[in-house]
Amino acid sequence: NGDLPIVEGTGGQGVAKGIFDGVDIDWEYPVSSGMPDNHYNKNDKDNLTKLYKLFREKLDEINPDLLLTCAVPAEKSILENYNINEDQKYLNWYTLMTYDFFGGWDVTTGHLTNIISPDDYENENTLSLDKTVHWFLEYFKVSKDKIIPGAAFYGRGWGNVFADKDSLLNKSGDKTTGNGEDGYNNYCDLAELVNKDFVKLWDNNFMAPILYNKEKGIFWTYDDVQSVVLKSLYVDAYDLRGIMFWEISGDDSSGALINAIYNRAMPDPVFDKPDSNKHIPVIKELHSKIMSGNNIVLTCDVADSVSEVVKVDYFVDDKFIGCDAEAPFSWIWFNAKAGVHKIKAIPTDNKGIPGNEIVVSINIQEN
Repeated sequence: NGDLPIVEGTGGQGVAKGIFDGVDIDWEYPVSSGMPDNHYNKNDKDNLTKLYKLFREKLDEINPDLLLTCAVPAEKSILENYNINEDQKYLNWYTLMTYDFFGGWDVTTGHLTNIISPDDYENENTLSLDKTVHWFLEYFKVSKDKIIPGAAFYGRGWGNVFADKDSLLNKSGDKTTGNGEDGYNNYCDLAELVNKDFVKLWDNNFMAPILYNKEKGIFWTYDDVQSVVLKSLYVDAYDLRGIMFWEISGDDSSGALINAIYNRAMPDPVFDKPDSNKHIPVIKELHSKIMSGNNIVLTCDVADSVSEVVKVDYFVDDKFIGCDAEAPFSWIWFNAKAGVHKIKAIPTDNKGIPGNEIVVSINIQEN
């Protein structure tokens, strides 16, 4: 009937009527615990399966369309403490907590929620969204329509991190101040730091952003508009169930991250007024790097010129796959199929004038 207890002025009779659509179980973590005071034992793995089964039976008695879902960690070693393959028959989907790969609890810096990593899937020491998804697909044999990877609407930070901007990972640091807790800030707070004593960097090896204040030694790792767009395109490329995020209050007042998920595209830059000078933006070279799972990182070298490049559009076999509106203008072609393909990049300058087309061919082998 939708009745909820009244807490701090909210709740009451019938307020949740028609809203309830199922149950999500987030146990952090069976067998291995999570927080220091959590209860756990060696039987958790099988007991959790029994719990899913019981919930599914009881929900079916009410309405078979009610959902039963489960939030699970990204680390393979912790996932081994679940009956992932068996449990999927009771669950509508798994939500993958593909974030908190690194945080203030670590003594060295790292990416919070990167999309890819430079090594193969069998190395469990480095995490990525892509790696966790492939463990679910190939190791745990989970149906792709039951996989929902996650994005972070927040960031993790460290203080006393002093290094060159090209070598900021795996550097010692300690917690910095944050919003609500040390080393934690919402996306909306971090977005305001860009160009305010912080430089925004992009790591092509992990396809993830960084905010860094060199003078103060403050390092933030987070999801931004580009990384969320790419995660949404990743879901499409691998035909997964969808994408989830934690959590909506971290977005900015314009809904930048929500819009990025919905539109699957970066917003167009604001162009300056055109002038009489016909300076054409130029790309000198286009690079493609094949990562694990045939995810192809695309980068380009922009020529120094009077014309300022503000975005680069990428195409594969003349089909548009996305544009990057922020330097260094990199993108990913996800789940590329075997064969010879034509990759094209077109720059646009700050006046809205398109530049030269540059094309390269790539031959992708069968895995």
